[in-house]
Amino acid sequence: MEQIQEQEYLTTPFEAKRIKDRGLIKKGLIVMENFFIPMVDDLDKLSNFIKDCGTIVDIGSGYGLLVSSLAKLNINKKFLGIDTLYWKQNSFPIPKELPNLKFEFNGVEAMANQDRFGKEIRKFDCVICSWMPQGSDWRKELAKISNKKVILILSENFNTGIAETYCGLGKFGFELIGKAFRSSDSIIQLWDKQKGGLNSSKD
Repeated sequence: MEQIQEQEYLTTPFEAKRIKDRGLIKKGLIVMENFFIPMVDDLDKLSNFIKDCGTIVDIGSGYGLLVSSLAKLNINKKFLGIDTLYWKQNSFPIPKELPNLKFEFNGVEAMANQDRFGKEIRKFDCVICSWMPQGSDWRKELAKISNKKVILILSENFNTGIAETYCGLGKFGFELIGKAFRSSDSIIQLWDKQKGGLNSSKD
């Protein structure tokens, strides 16, 4: 018997097929190959923002459009795209790697909590996140693995993450550089790490 779920949210063609195969019908499902399609002006602004960064990770890189575009423009920097979709059993098409760009199966929660298992947390000069699972808030994790900067690219219609994710990273030791700017249906925030890092907030 088919189940019907009316909650509206974004998903990839790959995930939409898996949903259909499970017999779950979702009304208002928005299927997009890339949740954020960068324009030339966006790529210029982001490249300028990461000019002092040597290592950049894209959280939930999916089909790799954004991180691949940045890697091609910034060949002297090392990029990594991570996504739980890259698990071998998923048969998800891994994006094409470049000399300065690799992709791997991983998740931000796992990366940010390696210290719980006695392992060193992998850190990057800049962390990019343009998608979060609906109902999630990864701000603390993003801040934890960033040495310098975080780029938040967030859906304007709140189809991903939760409302609090749009309040930014101030409480996690970062300050907004300039004003957030709009690109298509997304809002882009550029965050720089304050001296002293995470503040005392427990939230």
